[in-house]
Amino acid sequence: MELRYVDGRVMEALEGLGIHSPWEFVELAVTLRDGRRLARGAGCQALLRHRHPGPRKKVGDYPKTVVVGDTVRLYAYVHNYLGYPAYLRVLVKLGDNSSVRGPEGFNATAILTLERILLHNESTLIPFSFRIEREGIRQRLILELWIYNTTNSFTFTGRWNQIWFNATRA
Repeated sequence: MELRYVDGRVMEALEGLGIHSPWEFVELAVTLRDGRRLARGAGCQALLRHRHPGPRKKVGDYPKTVVVGDTVRLYAYVHNYLGYPAYLRVLVKLGDNSSVRGPEGFNATAILTLERILLHNESTLIPFSFRIEREGIRQRLILELWIYNTTNSFTFTGRWNQIWFNATRA
């Protein structure tokens, strides 16, 4: 089992979750360190963690194929290390091989918006689900991190991650 720890206590708690569906766990672990650097798209780290526990709830491979019409359940984990409360948004997008990242995120279809206000050193595990409606190869689920800023709008932090998959008929 290979894990990249954000905080050992947080990961121990997540390991104890009894989540039992395919593609069970996607973690967008966000470490926000310096607001000024963040505004320029630096100063935070993000990663995706996939979890499909076996009999002993150990991390395993996630499915590379999704059946069209099936509901996929995932979780986004966000932790605030900014030093102050923050209003955070995770945009969940469906894209493919042609999706390109620009200053305002990816040119992919947003399917969900997940928002939370987190105190400093607070974390949240946000469940979400979606359905794939059409077949395709090299599809991807993209999670983008946005933060509410002093100009009263959300700013893309430049931090994102993805899961690649193929969507097929049953």
